[in-house]
Amino acid sequence: MRGPPAHLSRRWAAAAATLGGALAVLLAVSSSRPAGIGVSDTHPPPVRSGSLLRRAGGLLWWVTGDCRLYRDAMASQTLDRAPGRFCRAWPSPDGTVVLAAPGEGPAMPPPGRLEALDGRSLATTAVTRLPADLVIGPVAWSPDSLLAAACLATTPGPGIAVMAAPWRRASSLPGRCSPSFTQSETMLTTDGRRVYQDGFDLQLDSRLARAVGAPPNGYRVTAIAGLPSGLAVAVHAGRSEGAAGAGRSAIVLVDRVHSTSQTMATPGGASELGVAPGGTAIWYREAVRGRCLLLPLLRPPPPGLPRVASAFAFSPDGRYAAAALAGRVVVVDTQSGARGVIPAAGARSLAWTR
Repeated sequence: MRGPPAHLSRRWAAAAATLGGALAVLLAVSSSRPAGIGVSDTHPPPVRSGSLLRRAGGLLWWVTGDCRLYRDAMASQTLDRAPGRFCRAWPSPDGTVVLAAPGEGPAMPPPGRLEALDGRSLATTAVTRLPADLVIGPVAWSPDSLLAAACLATTPGPGIAVMAAPWRRASSLPGRCSPSFTQSETMLTTDGRRVYQDGFDLQLDSRLARAVGAPPNGYRVTAIAGLPSGLAVAVHAGRSEGAAGAGRSAIVLVDRVHSTSQTMATPGGASELGVAPGGTAIWYREAVRGRCLLLPLLRPPPPGLPRVASAFAFSPDGRYAAAALAGRVVVVDTQSGARGVIPAAGARSLAWTR
Protein backbone atom coordinates (compact mmCIF):
# COMPACT_ATOMS: atom_id res chain seq x y z
CA MET A 1 0.00 0.00 0.00
CA ARG A 2 1.32 3.43 -0.86
CA GLY A 3 1.76 6.01 1.87
CA PRO A 4 0.02 9.37 1.89
CA PRO A 5 0.77 12.11 -0.64
CA ALA A 6 4.21 13.67 -0.28
CA HIS A 7 2.85 16.99 0.98
CA LEU A 8 1.09 15.13 3.80
CA SER A 9 4.05 12.96 4.74
CA ARG A 10 6.59 15.78 4.80
CA ARG A 11 4.90 18.67 6.50
CA TRP A 12 1.30 19.16 7.57
CA ALA A 13 1.71 22.91 7.81
CA ALA A 14 2.22 22.97 4.06
CA ALA A 15 -0.88 20.82 3.72
CA ALA A 16 -2.92 23.43 5.49
CA ALA A 17 -2.13 25.96 2.81
CA THR A 18 -2.64 23.48 0.00
CA LEU A 19 -5.93 22.21 1.32
CA GLY A 20 -7.47 25.68 1.67
CA GLY A 21 -10.46 25.96 -0.67
CA ALA A 22 -13.42 28.19 -1.29
CA LEU A 23 -15.91 28.90 1.47
CA ALA A 24 -19.22 27.02 1.46
CA VAL A 25 -22.42 27.55 3.41
CA LEU A 26 -23.27 25.47 6.48
CA LEU A 27 -26.71 24.22 7.29
CA ALA A 28 -28.11 26.59 9.94
CA VAL A 29 -31.09 25.41 11.91
CA SER A 30 -32.22 28.15 14.24
CA SER A 31 -33.05 27.61 17.85
CA SER A 32 -32.73 29.92 20.79
CA ARG A 33 -29.80 29.32 23.06
CA PRO A 34 -30.14 29.36 26.81
CA ALA A 35 -27.71 32.09 27.91
CA GLY A 36 -26.06 32.17 31.28
CA ILE A 37 -27.41 28.89 32.63
CA GLY A 38 -26.31 28.62 36.23
CA VAL A 39 -23.83 26.19 37.70
CA SER A 40 -24.40 24.31 40.92
CA ASP A 41 -22.36 25.69 43.79
CA THR A 42 -21.54 22.82 46.09
CA HIS A 43 -18.84 23.24 48.72
CA PRO A 44 -16.33 20.40 48.85
CA PRO A 45 -13.07 21.33 50.57
CA PRO A 46 -10.73 23.00 50.01
CA VAL A 47 -12.46 25.40 47.57
CA ARG A 48 -16.01 26.14 46.53
CA SER A 49 -17.27 24.47 43.39
CA GLY A 50 -17.91 27.74 41.60
CA SER A 51 -14.42 29.03 42.40
CA LEU A 52 -12.82 25.82 41.17
CA LEU A 53 -14.72 25.86 37.90
CA ARG A 54 -13.81 29.46 37.17
CA ARG A 55 -10.16 28.88 38.00
CA ALA A 56 -10.05 25.85 35.70
CA GLY A 57 -10.67 28.14 32.72
CA GLY A 58 -11.00 27.23 29.07
CA LEU A 59 -14.10 25.99 27.29
CA LEU A 60 -15.87 22.76 28.19
CA TRP A 61 -18.04 21.25 25.43
CA TRP A 62 -20.54 18.42 25.49
CA VAL A 63 -23.19 16.80 23.32
CA THR A 64 -26.33 15.35 24.85
CA GLY A 65 -28.34 12.30 23.92
CA ASP A 66 -30.97 14.50 22.26
CA CYS A 67 -28.31 15.98 19.94
CA ARG A 68 -27.72 19.34 21.62
CA LEU A 69 -24.27 20.92 21.62
CA TYR A 70 -23.33 22.98 24.69
CA ARG A 71 -20.34 25.18 25.49
CA ASP A 72 -19.45 26.27 29.02
CA ALA A 73 -17.05 29.23 29.31
CA MET A 74 -15.48 28.12 32.56
CA ALA A 75 -14.01 31.44 33.72
CA SER A 76 -17.39 33.19 33.61
CA GLN A 77 -19.53 30.07 34.02
CA THR A 78 -21.70 31.03 31.05
CA LEU A 79 -23.39 28.16 29.29
CA ASP A 80 -24.54 28.49 25.67
CA ARG A 81 -26.21 26.09 23.26
CA ALA A 82 -25.48 25.91 19.56
CA PRO A 83 -28.46 26.53 17.26
CA GLY A 84 -29.81 23.38 15.67
CA ARG A 85 -29.18 19.75 16.48
CA PHE A 86 -25.76 18.09 16.43
CA CYS A 87 -25.36 14.48 17.52
CA ARG A 88 -21.56 14.49 17.46
CA ALA A 89 -19.10 17.38 17.68
CA TRP A 90 -15.32 17.79 17.75
CA PRO A 91 -13.94 21.23 18.74
CA SER A 92 -10.45 22.26 17.66
CA PRO A 93 -7.84 22.48 20.45
CA ASP A 94 -7.96 26.29 20.39
CA GLY A 95 -11.78 26.28 20.49
CA THR A 96 -12.19 28.43 17.38
CA VAL A 97 -13.80 25.79 15.13
CA VAL A 98 -16.17 22.90 15.81
CA LEU A 99 -16.76 20.15 13.28
CA ALA A 100 -20.19 18.71 13.96
CA ALA A 101 -22.53 16.06 12.58
CA PRO A 102 -26.11 17.35 12.20
CA GLY A 103 -28.97 15.60 13.96
CA GLU A 104 -30.92 12.83 12.34
CA GLY A 105 -33.88 10.70 13.23
CA PRO A 106 -37.68 10.40 12.79
CA ALA A 107 -38.30 14.06 13.61
CA MET A 108 -35.14 15.38 11.96
CA PRO A 109 -33.89 15.51 8.38
CA PRO A 110 -31.71 12.74 6.91
CA PRO A 111 -28.03 12.99 7.79
CA GLY A 112 -26.29 15.74 5.87
CA ARG A 113 -22.74 16.93 5.56
CA LEU A 114 -20.26 17.45 8.34
CA GLU A 115 -20.54 21.10 9.35
CA ALA A 116 -18.10 23.68 10.67
CA LEU A 117 -19.25 26.02 13.43
CA ASP A 118 -17.63 29.19 14.68
CA GLY A 119 -16.32 28.42 18.15
CA ARG A 120 -17.23 31.86 19.48
CA SER A 121 -20.66 32.58 18.03
CA LEU A 122 -21.62 28.88 17.57
CA ALA A 123 -23.05 29.90 14.20
CA THR A 124 -22.75 27.66 11.18
CA THR A 125 -20.03 28.97 8.88
CA ALA A 126 -19.36 26.22 6.32
CA VAL A 127 -20.50 22.82 5.10
CA THR A 128 -17.84 20.27 4.28
CA ARG A 129 -18.16 17.73 1.50
CA LEU A 130 -18.00 14.85 3.98
CA PRO A 131 -21.22 12.86 4.59
CA ALA A 132 -21.81 13.10 8.33
CA ASP A 133 -23.28 9.61 8.61
CA LEU A 134 -20.12 8.05 7.12
CA VAL A 135 -17.74 9.51 9.71
CA ILE A 136 -16.24 6.65 11.77
CA GLY A 137 -15.05 7.46 15.26
CA PRO A 138 -13.85 10.88 16.39
CA VAL A 139 -12.46 13.60 14.15
CA ALA A 140 -8.79 14.20 15.00
CA TRP A 141 -7.28 17.70 15.22
CA SER A 142 -3.64 18.68 14.91
CA PRO A 143 -2.37 20.42 18.07
CA ASP A 144 -2.11 23.75 16.21
CA SER A 145 -5.79 23.47 15.17
CA LEU A 146 -4.91 23.88 11.48
CA LEU A 147 -5.82 20.38 10.28
CA ALA A 148 -8.68 18.00 10.94
CA ALA A 149 -8.74 14.35 9.88
CA ALA A 150 -11.79 12.10 9.69
CA CYS A 151 -12.17 8.43 8.79
CA LEU A 152 -15.03 7.73 6.37
CA ALA A 153 -16.80 4.44 5.76
CA THR A 154 -16.37 4.63 2.00
CA THR A 155 -16.51 1.92 -0.66
CA PRO A 156 -14.58 -0.34 -1.23
CA GLY A 157 -12.96 0.43 2.13
CA PRO A 158 -12.54 3.19 4.69
CA GLY A 159 -10.31 6.14 4.05
CA ILE A 160 -9.17 9.31 5.78
CA ALA A 161 -10.09 12.82 4.66
CA VAL A 162 -7.77 15.62 5.83
CA MET A 163 -9.09 19.18 5.80
CA ALA A 164 -7.99 22.72 6.53
CA ALA A 165 -9.83 26.04 6.55
CA PRO A 166 -12.19 26.97 4.94
CA TRP A 167 -13.27 23.33 5.31
CA ARG A 168 -14.54 22.66 1.80
CA ARG A 169 -11.88 20.49 0.19
CA ALA A 170 -10.21 17.40 1.57
CA SER A 171 -7.10 15.44 0.73
CA SER A 172 -7.85 11.72 0.75
CA LEU A 173 -5.79 8.91 2.23
CA PRO A 174 -7.45 5.66 1.07
CA GLY A 175 -7.20 2.44 3.00
CA ARG A 176 -6.51 4.10 6.35
CA CYS A 177 -8.57 4.88 9.45
CA SER A 178 -8.30 5.91 13.14
CA PRO A 179 -6.38 9.15 12.55
CA SER A 180 -4.59 10.79 15.46
CA PHE A 181 -2.02 13.56 15.70
CA THR A 182 1.12 13.63 17.81
CA GLN A 183 2.37 16.71 19.64
CA SER A 184 4.95 17.18 16.87
CA GLU A 185 2.12 17.57 14.31
CA THR A 186 2.68 14.18 12.63
CA MET A 187 -0.32 11.97 11.90
CA LEU A 188 -0.82 8.40 13.10
CA THR A 189 -3.03 6.10 11.00
CA THR A 190 -3.72 2.41 10.52
CA ASP A 191 -4.80 0.10 7.74
CA GLY A 192 -6.29 -2.22 10.36
CA ARG A 193 -3.06 -4.12 10.95
CA ARG A 194 -0.11 -1.81 10.59
CA VAL A 195 0.33 1.54 12.32
CA TYR A 196 1.86 4.40 10.38
CA GLN A 197 3.35 7.76 11.34
CA ASP A 198 3.18 10.17 8.41
CA GLY A 199 3.03 7.17 6.09
CA PHE A 200 5.96 5.24 7.56
CA ASP A 201 5.25 1.80 9.01
CA LEU A 202 6.19 1.78 12.72
CA GLN A 203 6.77 -2.00 12.61
CA LEU A 204 4.51 -2.81 15.55
CA ASP A 205 2.92 -5.92 14.08
CA SER A 206 4.56 -8.49 16.37
CA ARG A 207 3.86 -6.48 19.53
CA LEU A 208 0.22 -6.00 18.64
CA ALA A 209 -0.25 -9.66 17.75
CA ARG A 210 1.29 -10.83 21.04
CA ALA A 211 -0.94 -8.48 23.02
CA VAL A 212 -4.03 -10.47 21.95
CA GLY A 213 -2.51 -13.94 21.93
CA ALA A 214 -1.18 -14.01 18.37
CA PRO A 215 -4.50 -15.27 16.96
CA PRO A 216 -4.26 -17.34 13.76
CA ASN A 217 -6.91 -15.20 12.08
CA GLY A 218 -5.03 -12.00 12.81
CA TYR A 219 -6.02 -8.87 14.73
CA ARG A 220 -7.57 -5.48 14.10
CA VAL A 221 -6.38 -2.05 15.24
CA THR A 222 -9.42 -0.05 16.38
CA ALA A 223 -8.01 3.20 17.82
CA ILE A 224 -4.73 5.11 18.16
CA ALA A 225 -3.60 8.01 20.34
CA GLY A 226 -0.28 9.81 20.64
CA LEU A 227 1.63 9.80 23.93
CA PRO A 228 4.51 12.12 24.93
CA SER A 229 7.05 9.34 24.36
CA GLY A 230 5.15 7.17 21.91
CA LEU A 231 1.60 6.03 21.29
CA ALA A 232 -1.31 3.92 22.54
CA VAL A 233 -2.88 1.36 20.20
CA ALA A 234 -6.17 -0.47 20.80
CA VAL A 235 -6.26 -3.91 19.21
CA HIS A 236 -8.81 -6.76 18.96
CA ALA A 237 -8.19 -10.39 18.10
CA GLY A 238 -9.72 -11.42 14.78
CA ARG A 239 -11.01 -9.25 11.97
CA SER A 240 -14.69 -9.02 12.93
CA GLU A 241 -16.34 -5.89 14.26
CA GLY A 242 -16.79 -5.37 18.00
CA ALA A 243 -14.86 -6.69 20.96
CA ALA A 244 -13.25 -10.10 20.85
CA GLY A 245 -13.93 -11.10 24.45
CA ALA A 246 -11.90 -11.45 27.62
CA GLY A 247 -8.17 -11.70 26.99
CA ARG A 248 -8.65 -10.94 23.31
CA SER A 249 -8.70 -7.15 23.33
CA ALA A 250 -6.00 -4.86 24.67
CA ILE A 251 -4.39 -1.44 24.62
CA VAL A 252 -0.68 -1.50 23.84
CA LEU A 253 1.38 1.41 25.20
CA VAL A 254 4.46 1.84 23.05
CA ASP A 255 7.39 3.85 24.43
CA ARG A 256 9.42 4.70 21.35
CA VAL A 257 12.07 6.53 23.36
CA HIS A 258 13.04 3.49 25.43
CA SER A 259 11.87 0.84 22.92
CA THR A 260 9.52 -0.77 25.41
CA SER A 261 5.81 -1.60 25.45
CA GLN A 262 3.12 -2.41 27.99
CA THR A 263 -0.16 -4.25 27.48
CA MET A 264 -3.40 -3.40 29.27
CA ALA A 265 -6.30 -5.84 28.82
CA THR A 266 -9.65 -4.36 27.76
CA PRO A 267 -12.30 -7.13 27.88
CA GLY A 268 -14.95 -4.87 26.36
CA GLY A 269 -12.71 -3.71 23.54
CA ALA A 270 -11.85 -0.09 22.76
CA SER A 271 -13.40 1.98 19.99
CA GLU A 272 -11.85 5.32 21.00
CA LEU A 273 -8.79 6.50 22.95
CA GLY A 274 -8.02 9.74 24.77
CA VAL A 275 -4.87 10.96 26.52
CA ALA A 276 -4.41 13.44 29.36
CA PRO A 277 -1.87 16.21 28.65
CA GLY A 278 1.52 15.01 29.80
CA GLY A 279 0.46 11.38 29.45
CA THR A 280 -0.57 10.99 33.10
CA ALA A 281 -3.64 8.95 32.15
CA ILE A 282 -5.54 7.57 29.22
CA TRP A 283 -9.21 6.75 28.80
CA TYR A 284 -10.96 4.48 26.36
CA ARG A 285 -14.52 3.96 25.17
CA GLU A 286 -15.69 0.39 25.38
CA ALA A 287 -16.69 -1.05 22.03
CA VAL A 288 -19.43 -3.17 23.63
CA ARG A 289 -21.11 -0.92 26.22
CA GLY A 290 -20.08 2.53 25.01
CA ARG A 291 -18.97 3.73 28.44
CA CYS A 292 -15.54 5.30 29.10
CA LEU A 293 -12.94 3.90 31.50
CA LEU A 294 -10.04 5.87 32.97
CA LEU A 295 -6.60 4.24 33.21
CA PRO A 296 -4.00 6.13 35.32
CA LEU A 297 -0.45 5.80 34.00
CA LEU A 298 1.91 7.90 36.10
CA ARG A 299 0.05 8.39 39.39
CA PRO A 300 -3.23 7.34 41.02
CA PRO A 301 -6.23 9.52 40.16
CA PRO A 302 -7.60 11.79 42.90
CA PRO A 303 -10.32 10.10 45.02
CA GLY A 304 -13.06 12.35 43.65
CA LEU A 305 -12.45 11.46 40.00
CA PRO A 306 -14.66 8.58 38.74
CA ARG A 307 -12.99 5.71 36.94
CA VAL A 308 -16.07 5.01 34.79
CA ALA A 309 -18.15 7.71 33.07
CA SER A 310 -20.08 8.50 29.91
CA ALA A 311 -17.10 10.62 28.81
CA PHE A 312 -13.84 12.13 30.06
CA ALA A 313 -11.92 15.29 29.19
CA PHE A 314 -8.86 17.05 30.57
CA SER A 315 -8.09 20.76 30.72
CA PRO A 316 -5.40 21.88 28.25
CA ASP A 317 -2.83 22.16 31.04
CA GLY A 318 -3.77 18.75 32.41
CA ARG A 319 -4.51 19.92 35.94
CA TYR A 320 -8.27 19.44 35.81
CA ALA A 321 -10.27 16.41 34.73
CA ALA A 322 -13.96 16.27 33.81
CA ALA A 323 -16.23 13.23 33.89
CA ALA A 324 -19.78 13.08 32.51
CA LEU A 325 -22.10 11.27 34.89
CA ALA A 326 -25.88 10.97 35.14
CA GLY A 327 -27.25 14.50 34.99
CA ARG A 328 -23.98 16.30 35.64
CA VAL A 329 -20.34 16.84 34.75
CA VAL A 330 -17.91 16.52 37.67
CA VAL A 331 -14.73 18.60 37.42
CA VAL A 332 -11.83 17.59 39.67
CA ASP A 333 -8.59 19.38 40.52
CA THR A 334 -6.09 16.53 40.13
CA GLN A 335 -3.67 18.19 42.56
CA SER A 336 -5.99 19.01 45.47
CA GLY A 337 -8.89 16.64 44.83
CA ALA A 338 -11.43 19.48 45.05
CA ARG A 339 -14.57 19.01 42.96
CA GLY A 340 -16.98 21.18 41.07
CA VAL A 341 -20.30 20.16 39.54
CA ILE A 342 -21.97 21.40 36.35
CA PRO A 343 -25.57 20.39 35.58
CA ALA A 344 -25.46 18.55 32.25
CA ALA A 345 -28.35 16.17 31.74
CA GLY A 346 -27.64 13.51 29.12
CA ALA A 347 -24.03 14.49 28.33
CA ARG A 348 -22.43 11.66 26.37
CA SER A 349 -19.25 13.28 25.02
CA LEU A 350 -16.83 15.86 26.41
CA ALA A 351 -14.06 18.10 25.05
CA TRP A 352 -12.01 20.75 26.83
CA THR A 353 -10.35 23.47 24.76
CA ARG A 354 -8.46 26.70 25.35
